[in-house]
Amino acid sequence: PSGVAKIVNNEVPKAIQKLLFDYNLDIQDIDYFITHQPSKPVLDNLQEVLGIPDSKLKRNIQTHANTAGATVPSILDLVFSDIKDNQLVCLVSFGSGWTWSVALVGNVKKN
Repeated sequence: PSGVAKIVNNEVPKAIQKLLFDYNLDIQDIDYFITHQPSKPVLDNLQEVLGIPDSKLKRNIQTHANTAGATVPSILDLVFSDIKDNQLVCLVSFGSGWTWSVALVGNVKKN
């Protein structure tokens, strides 16, 4: 796999799991996952490794391809009106600079 794929396969799931652990949450507690989308296989693997249901992982790769740094905000724009006040969104970004980040948006209390 490419360098980005290796990061997504190895580091991003650990980062998401640690974030959820820190807030005493699991995958089922998150209403939407909005991630960078370098390719369908990379995204499919991330979804499979973490067990994210199709309904929670928002995609636009099929219509917009890889939009680099614009992916997370463009998908957020697509689903923004669907997000309710009491819902949690996990934002996930990663890239060829061998960097990644994860964040929760919503009402959560850290342990």
